[in-house]
Amino acid sequence: RANKFQLVVSPDGREGSLMIHQDAFFSLIDLAEGNEAVYTKKLTSNGIYLFLVDGELETAEESLRPRDALAITDAANLRMKALQDSKVLIIEVPLRLS
Repeated sequence: RANKFQLVVSPDGREGSLMIHQDAFFSLIDLAEGNEAVYTKKLTSNGIYLFLVDGELETAEESLRPRDALAITDAANLRMKALQDSKVLIIEVPLRLS
């Protein structure tokens, strides 16, 4: 998963991921300093929850540090740039907006 997303959990076990009985997707990426990546949602009705495990990251006009998190509800994709070597967990889940 160096500089590319690895799908680790999905509703149907695609790409060798573990299966979950939800419309949710978990992806990991190890993004090297200076590199950029774009996460594209798999279901348009889902939201994106980004958790920065380690490193420093710039995304959605925010600077994140280790253990920071960010929820994205209204975008089809999320562009990120590593300011330091970074480990990122993306959790894509259904949204229930009232």
